[in-house]
Amino acid sequence: MTPDQITLVRSTFAALDRSGLDPALVYARLFELHPEVRMRFPDDLGPLPQNFWSGLTGLILRLDDVAGLTEEGAGAAAYHRNMGVTSIEFAQLGETLDDVVRTQLGEEYTPAHAEALRRTWVLVTEVLQQRPRISSATPPVLTD
Repeated sequence: MTPDQITLVRSTFAALDRSGLDPALVYARLFELHPEVRMRFPDDLGPLPQNFWSGLTGLILRLDDVAGLTEEGAGAAAYHRNMGVTSIEFAQLGETLDDVVRTQLGEEYTPAHAEALRRTWVLVTEVLQQRPRISSATPPVLTD
């Protein structure tokens, strides 16, 4: 990721936090776009959405430090590994996250946001699957 992409992602998530975005919206949209994953979650999500958002924000703060990012994500990596989360499911969540950000930003959402978010999700997914690379030059293909 470039420094400009990191700055864009950080400022975007800070703006979403300031806007009062409810992290449960991410899960609601995930279940709408990919109903097949709903069975992996309890009926009452409880603190899960807020924990997801807080954890993601912590990872975003460390995008320019792969070692720190890997350390920050170690607990979440173990959790997701134990849950058997697949690469496809990570991609589905990345697609959903992009959709939520695009919807929240509206006309302010640009191709630069899309690319920065894709690259962020590649790196976050690598960390959560404990496969961090120094470069995330090739983002995954996300489908509509």
